[in-house]
Amino acid sequence: MTSTPTAPRVGAAARRAAVAGGVGSVVEWYDYGLYGIAAALYIRPLFFSGASELTGTLLSLATFAVGFVARPVGGIVLGWAGDRWGRRPVLLFTVVLMGIATTLMGVLPTAATAGVLAPVLLVALRLVQGFGAGAELAGAFVYVTESAPPSRQAFLASFSSAATSVGLLLSTAVFAVLELALPDGDMLAYGWRIPFLLSAVVVIAALVARSRIEESAAFRAASGSSAAGPSDAAPSDAADETGRGGARSWVAGLLAPTAVGVGGYVTSVYAISYVTSSQDVSAGVALLGVLLLAAVSAVTCVGFGALADRVGSARVFLGGTVFLAAFAFPFFALLQAGDPVLVVVALVVNYAIGWAACAGAQGKFLAGLFGTRHRFAGVATTRELNSAFLAGPAPFVAAALTGAVGGSPWPVAVMVIAAAALTAVGAALSRHDGVPLPPP
Repeated sequence: MTSTPTAPRVGAAARRAAVAGGVGSVVEWYDYGLYGIAAALYIRPLFFSGASELTGTLLSLATFAVGFVARPVGGIVLGWAGDRWGRRPVLLFTVVLMGIATTLMGVLPTAATAGVLAPVLLVALRLVQGFGAGAELAGAFVYVTESAPPSRQAFLASFSSAATSVGLLLSTAVFAVLELALPDGDMLAYGWRIPFLLSAVVVIAALVARSRIEESAAFRAASGSSAAGPSDAAPSDAADETGRGGARSWVAGLLAPTAVGVGGYVTSVYAISYVTSSQDVSAGVALLGVLLLAAVSAVTCVGFGALADRVGSARVFLGGTVFLAAFAFPFFALLQAGDPVLVVVALVVNYAIGWAACAGAQGKFLAGLFGTRHRFAGVATTRELNSAFLAGPAPFVAAALTGAVGGSPWPVAVMVIAAAALTAVGAALSRHDGVPLPPP
């Protein structure tokens, strides 16, 4: 009787790596989730009260987008540091920097008390937040895949992607509870500050988890040392890295994250603004939709990660993009119906299938494009350039497109299809599927 092959057990170091990567991603997406919701619901009346509704909405979404301007800079600088000095110190630094910026947002003056200085300070903190975030998720992907068995890399890296949903879930839950608990008007008066101040608690948890991890074995092998230090030596697994990091890999890295970012932000940020401002859907219903999409996608994302280990991350990536493209017009048709149940269903289905498939596969896919010596910088730079030019501006561009055609969202559906096409090209360009690890 033959036994069925099973995946190798995941060691303690790999489990710690997955947890450490995940908690940092919770911080990043708690912070970004907070700001995404605030930009859709509260930033306009608090920081742009003198503008018209459309102009104020565009300005508030522009402050969401501006955080992505600093992300490529953070990706380049901190990615270089991670390749030279080690993954661990950079992963500790990023959560502290993001946490400080987000917490300070909770004590900002509004336009009513500080005038034009209020949005200036808001933008400054968004830039700091973006600089740290530029290396956060990329660093988690790199560290986890370098610490995991080859047959479990996508599965364990998917916990970092799933953690972004957990962060979004936490941030949305805090806002939803406050919306229900506080009397009318109190959210704008002071309640919006509370979720930002609570970021300090999330950061402490992340620091505790990351302080217990060791440097990845792949980085130690590449640097020729058992301890983290400057890495100028050629990677020890150079024979397995032929072709990694070439022009084809860089193009694939630049294009592949498009559907993850554009599809994700259109669903979790722009769609919330759209249904509450144009379809007369209450903020409570919109927040419920985000809560459910985050909760369901946290599970499906890990499932798609496990599938990526079995069939290949590029194939799962392609499957997610096909779904996002096919569902783009039905998604907005459901939102336009204005029925609360249909709105929630549309949000959950789009995010938990289309976004989650792409997100569950992206960690192993992106990390596999580059060799150890330049992996951190390669993943962070390509991913964050995509975020700055395509994903980050997506809610702003979507609002502008909708306004330009009199309120119809059909141009946004076309934009999502175009994003899916770019990701499909990036996935098709990949020649590698996984990170080569040094022998134990």
